[in-house]
Amino acid sequence: ARSDASTTDYNFVLDNYIEYADNTHIPRLRGKAERNKLLAAIHSSHWAVLCSIVTAGCFLTYAISNHSPFLRADLSQAIVITVVVATFPEIAASSGAGAFAGMASDVAIPNFAWLAL
Repeated sequence: ARSDASTTDYNFVLDNYIEYADNTHIPRLRGKAERNKLLAAIHSSHWAVLCSIVTAGCFLTYAISNHSPFLRADLSQAIVITVVVATFPEIAASSGAGAFAGMASDVAIPNFAWLAL
């Protein structure tokens, strides 16, 4: 008799991230943060990490779209969000907010100093 695999069995997945809205398990492709405080802060969605990710997402999206390789703003935003979602799903919303802010053109925000302002 064949038994169906449970929902927690995944290949190459070391841990599960639980979505709080409906308690569904999302596979996470890395292990638990035992001794690494930065990973523990990311996993727990610490406020300082979230603020840093918003800022980094904004600067990275702005850099990709307004400097080399000069991609369109929507592609730059998609690249940033996809990389963050693939690595740390806990901070995806913060990276999306930062990436959205970084979609500004170099006409509206001429350089990184204005972006930081």
